[in-house]
Amino acid sequence: ADVDRTAFESVLNNLVDNALRYVPRGGRIAVTLAGDAKTLTLRVADDGPGIPPLQREAVFERFWRGAAGRDISGTGLGLAIVRRAALRLGGSIRLEDVRDGRGGAFVFERDGRA
Repeated sequence: ADVDRTAFESVLNNLVDNALRYVPRGGRIAVTLAGDAKTLTLRVADDGPGIPPLQREAVFERFWRGAAGRDISGTGLGLAIVRRAALRLGGSIRLEDVRDGRGGAFVFERDGRA
């Protein structure tokens, strides 16, 4: 199925920009894109400070800045934009653990038939 390029670029660019802002020097960011007839999946994972489970839904709210974001430049709009773009694409966005509570992975998924 076709993908709204502008919305998909918004998801990709905001997730990568967010990872670059929060991952410490020498950290790792992994971007993967996979698709088949059923599902399109974009995953942006990092080994930054991570986000506690109880705050994971709040990261998608406008202007939300967690404790790790106090000294990071930005407006707190990036992940709110990601959620809106994901919905526009007919998909969803979620945050998963990477390992041992350190880091995180933002996962965009869309049914391939959408």
